Amino acid sequence: MSKILFIRKASLGDVILTTGVIREYCKINNCKVDVHTDSVDVFKNSPYVENIVRNADKSKYEKVFDLTLVSETNSKQHSIDAYSEFVFNEIKMDSNPELFALPSDEMENLPDNFIAMHLRKHFGGKSRNLPFDFYVKVVKGILAESDLNIVIVGSSGDITASGIIDNNDGRPDSRIFDRSKLSLQQTYCVINKAKAFVGVDSSPMHIASCTKTPILSFFTQSSHKIRESKYRIGSKHISIAADIDCYGCIETDWNTPKECRRDDFECVNRFDAENVVEQLKELIKFIPQ
Repeated sequence: MSKILFIRKASLGDVILTTGVIREYCKINNCKVDVHTDSVDVFKNSPYVENIVRNADKSKYEKVFDLTLVSETNSKQHSIDAYSEFVFNEIKMDSNPELFALPSDEMENLPDNFIAMHLRKHFGGKSRNLPFDFYVKVVKGILAESDLNIVIVGSSGDITASGIIDNNDGRPDSRIFDRSKLSLQQTYCVINKAKAFVGVDSSPMHIASCTKTPILSFFTQSSHKIRESKYRIGSKHISIAADIDCYGCIETDWNTPKECRRDDFECVNRFDAENVVEQLKELIKFIPQ
């Protein structure tokens, strides 16, 4: 058992954002650590983690870094910076997150020249479920104005390729491929090969942050300033904020049970599909047909 324990509960994306800080701690101290988390797959294959413990006895460790709620209680700071200051008492700009995949995680039968898209539709967090019609317009715009293929990633509850219907024959476009319901490492491998990643502030976006793939992401209740990709040297991203006056409400209301103080989740409707397609062109500089 390691002498150092890191704790971070909560959602998958929050745990991914701790990985760079843990890596840098291990490098500086020439050690491995134990981790207590609900998202165990984040640390699969990590050379810096000795054990993933289910029921951690803090008394058995020389040092314990409990990162749970560290970013939430420092909500005006980027999550990575909040973790970094908690552990090192300073911000370390080399603390970009990472995941570790094996050759067996690589996916076959991927199309050439594709972007990865996450079309979130989750039972929780309605303020990040953008409208289905918006996603359809973005997909159709990409297909119409480029030679790019689209690979859909995400979980079983999200919109899949079969949900994006071509109006001509009632079937998904032949340039749309479904690679949802994959493991964490498999999803990482798909995004790593993409020309770009497009999606809302959610776990797949944080997986994309572990790659060099350009990212175009949408933000609603969380400000892009505290959640967007950060410290990826030489990698581009574009963050698009909801055009609404209560944008980033979680910065002040994170500990309030009420998810939307307006009660209507209007922020999800404040994105323009045509603008997104233009921004994507700028991001990856693809040549229109």
